[in-house]
Amino acid sequence: MTTAGVWHPVALSASIEPGSSAGTHIDGKEFVVWRDNSGAPHVWEDRCPHRGMKLSFGFVRGDHIACLYHGWQYDTAGQCRYIPAHPELDVPGSIRVPVLQTVETAGMIWMATEPTESAPPAPQETGETVPVRSVFFGAAIDAVLAAIETTPSRPFSDEAAAPVLRQIDGRLY
Repeated sequence: MTTAGVWHPVALSASIEPGSSAGTHIDGKEFVVWRDNSGAPHVWEDRCPHRGMKLSFGFVRGDHIACLYHGWQYDTAGQCRYIPAHPELDVPGSIRVPVLQTVETAGMIWMATEPTESAPPAPQETGETVPVRSVFFGAAIDAVLAAIETTPSRPFSDEAAAPVLRQIDGRLY
């Protein structure tokens, strides 16, 4: 193992419940972030080796994640363990999903882009991790900025957003 690696936060811990999965993108590559039923987080390439279906569209069964397309099941090491169409088959060891080093700390699930002995960066501030969301406005940036600048400052909420959105194009969303 190398001593340095690049860590990326890929999900808020609270957003990935045991037995669930979600897809994400880093540097143009797709990954699935999932938790087995015991709560352990995993980050893998988001592609079933069989037909290329996204594993993030699949489902978690105990400590396996299964592809939605044909139900192939992979264990926490990325090894295919069960093929429904051939239930008696001893699955070859070559059928596996690339897995990434995964750590959960500071309220986030992190993945390393290469094997490393280093830890993810420590948070700069203490306190709760706050999620953010991208918002699409179907308006020119000047109209969006003007609406935001003329809106009194207050904590963001649906009530605070409504006047801004009305100013942008005259419709209440």
